[in-house]
Amino acid sequence: MDTRIENNSELKYEKIAWGTSLPVPSVQELIWSNGMYKSIEHRAVTNKEKVRISIAANMFPADMMELEPVETMIDEQCPNMYKKVKFLDLIKYGMSKTMDGKIFIEYAKEEDNQGS
Repeated sequence: MDTRIENNSELKYEKIAWGTSLPVPSVQELIWSNGMYKSIEHRAVTNKEKVRISIAANMFPADMMELEPVETMIDEQCPNMYKKVKFLDLIKYGMSKTMDGKIFIEYAKEEDNQGS
């Protein structure tokens, strides 16, 4: 198996051509948790002695599903940071911009909290 990662963004598997893989933090969890849960970019260090298995999970809600913070994540100390957005609108907006994980969150940010 010829698997390599270069510049933390390109990978190749066996005879399949090089492809770009851009890590995008989990936007849904960030919105649902009202910014309390911060997803991390996954990186692994491998060696010849131990097998390492990583499992990635992708979440794709229905196109018209509205994403917003869960009520229990909003209180006086942690006001609502994100407006209600339809999943499809969020994806369309993000894909129309330069690929950057922050683009998706900027779209969902409440206007009053834009600078925070």
